[in-house]
Amino acid sequence: GTTSMERLASKRARAEAFCAEAPHARLHFFMALEGGNIDAGMDELKRAAEQRAAVGVKFFIGGTTGVGASGGEAVLERVLAEVDLVVAVHAEDESVIKRHTDALAVPRSRAEFFAYHEASRPVEAAVAAVTSALSALGRAGGRLHLCHLSSRAEIEAAQRAVAGWAGLSEARAGARAPSVSLEICPHHASFSVDARFELLDGKSSAFLKVNPPIRHEVERVALEAAVLDGGLEGLIVGSDHAPHTVAEKSGRSIAEVPSGVPGVETIWLWLHSLVERGQLAPERAAALGAGNAARRFGLDGLGAVVPGAIADLALRPRGGGFVPLDAASLYSRCAWTPFVGHMLPSPPTLVLLGGSVVVDRR
Repeated sequence: GTTSMERLASKRARAEAFCAEAPHARLHFFMALEGGNIDAGMDELKRAAEQRAAVGVKFFIGGTTGVGASGGEAVLERVLAEVDLVVAVHAEDESVIKRHTDALAVPRSRAEFFAYHEASRPVEAAVAAVTSALSALGRAGGRLHLCHLSSRAEIEAAQRAVAGWAGLSEARAGARAPSVSLEICPHHASFSVDARFELLDGKSSAFLKVNPPIRHEVERVALEAAVLDGGLEGLIVGSDHAPHTVAEKSGRSIAEVPSGVPGVETIWLWLHSLVERGQLAPERAAALGAGNAARRFGLDGLGAVVPGAIADLALRPRGGGFVPLDAASLYSRCAWTPFVGHMLPSPPTLVLLGGSVVVDRR
């Protein structure tokens, strides 16, 4: 975990070495708060904020693959109050998860696993954690980012909180007013636990094991609508990229299969598909995939097509049609994505980073 300035420097050095042949690559990192020695962790986060070494803090209300919980509501409140960075929260309540897991029978086959995983980490767990995070934000002020929301109820909880904070900016007389941003991932808005899912020669839905889980169709529809309707100001479409390999996802024991799906390589193809189908204006697609995140995390000069901005542009012709996504065409070393076989737009024809052409397929 990137829980200290030393580890952050090490991660940055490794990334820069990988990117030696891609000098225009944008490298920004989160710090994490790990449960245990909170005081030491807080000191590291404050140093990162003062030096602008990170763009945010990743905080886990509940644990997930390879990561334990950062802490509860009181610890989150302290981070929001004392650290001048956006706090990005993985919101699942571990006590709710444990209660449901204890009450469920272990699935007898991989075919039963998909529904079991969703039932063991239900919407109730996500809503409880989101509500707790919003309560901490209301008291502490600061900036909260709710990662990978998976249900309508989480969105509605945030909307109610924002409505309740109206006027707090003036009332606090200079203290940091609470602000919250929301994130939705393409996999939660595209896949449903109610639909049969097979991938890579019929391998099971364990490939779609992810935290928070893929939900029922009613939630998928609500998330897709939130992306399309424009009612959520500042909404960010994020990848929650977790590039576990085919071998890892094919583990003999369902319990051993890591949670998470790759997403960074298909996020823009997914947004472009909505534009191609006439469901999403290109300006809104650009805001969802770049502009809103750039503003939220203080990435000046990025995420906008205006004079004076940094020219990071991906261009493709309108009406280019769709092609089935082929695993062989992927760059990611994990070599798969849940969107393999789905009809998606072809990749961009021209890509510029920092004003320089880095891809030209014309």
